[in-house]
Amino acid sequence: MNKALFFYFFITPFFLSVLATSLSYLILNRMQIMDAPNERSLHRRAVPRGGGIAIAIVFLGYQITFLNPFSADGFEVAAQAQASASALVWLICGLLFGAMGGLDDLKPRSVTWRLSGQVLLAILFTWFCFPNQFLICSVFFACISFLIVFIVNVFNFLDGADGYASSQAILFICGYLFLGWSDLPMELLALSSVLAGAILGFFLFNFHPARIFLGDLGSYFIGFQLIAISIFGTLDGMAIHIPLILLAPFICDALLTLLKRIITREKWWSAHREHAYQRLVLNGMGVRTLNVWLVTINLGVCWPAAWLVAENMIDSIWGIGCVYTFLGIIWYYAPKIDKKSISHSSDPFLN
Repeated sequence: MNKALFFYFFITPFFLSVLATSLSYLILNRMQIMDAPNERSLHRRAVPRGGGIAIAIVFLGYQITFLNPFSADGFEVAAQAQASASALVWLICGLLFGAMGGLDDLKPRSVTWRLSGQVLLAILFTWFCFPNQFLICSVFFACISFLIVFIVNVFNFLDGADGYASSQAILFICGYLFLGWSDLPMELLALSSVLAGAILGFFLFNFHPARIFLGDLGSYFIGFQLIAISIFGTLDGMAIHIPLILLAPFICDALLTLLKRIITREKWWSAHREHAYQRLVLNGMGVRTLNVWLVTINLGVCWPAAWLVAENMIDSIWGIGCVYTFLGIIWYYAPKIDKKSISHSSDPFLN
């Protein structure tokens, strides 16, 4: 990607996102769409939620305006898929995932309502974006649909600390671009860059102390876009193990916490503060320190492991096993860490 393309597909989305986030902050404040703190929150004051609409507007705008998915000669997101159909369905599903989250931001919906909508959209995306030979196997179809719903909810579950979900999304996209730079089609690289730029623009308002939250709109939208990029990348030859490693900090925390709550017969679908990142903050780790550790784990563990797997230097199962074992150990010890052992200020939420 030359300098001109970098400007159009990263720098421009970044500044457009800054502008859109500023406007959404004013509008959400005026409409009083706020996330008020409660017993499950990690923030201490009411903050506008639904700011992910800025990211969605920028990204969807690029899909429509620059990549023209409605044309018969539209962009090809995967060499093995029908380009125009997959591009259009990607656009529609992204729009609907964002709209579903936006409705939840306006008025919380039931778990059944949310899951039903997510499953329908996942089925729609899988049906139209995979070549027919893959869809013959009903188990494969079900697994892909489940994976989409799972990743969307992973981002929703772990969007609970200032800048945390935004940081992970940016790190994932940058790692995926780095590893797939020479293999992925230019259209997919461009869209990934647009998403990274848009999230980075929003992140300026979302790092601690956050002035605006993603909301369900943002977490649903970003979660879906990351799994969509991963799926199209896999169709073009990128190993499926790569995104599983790059997303390991979120997947591991969400999966192990979910299993723990199921085993202990808790209401696993209800909101809580039992994720590892929440326990670390509650035990005294500052939110900014938490984000620094997230970056460190990604750059020091996940990225090298993904690169070694991509270069066939280590077996993919071995790479995934090592990363998830390491993160599992962190998850296990996070609730056990003594507050005194963590360097923090008198108020961990302000650090």
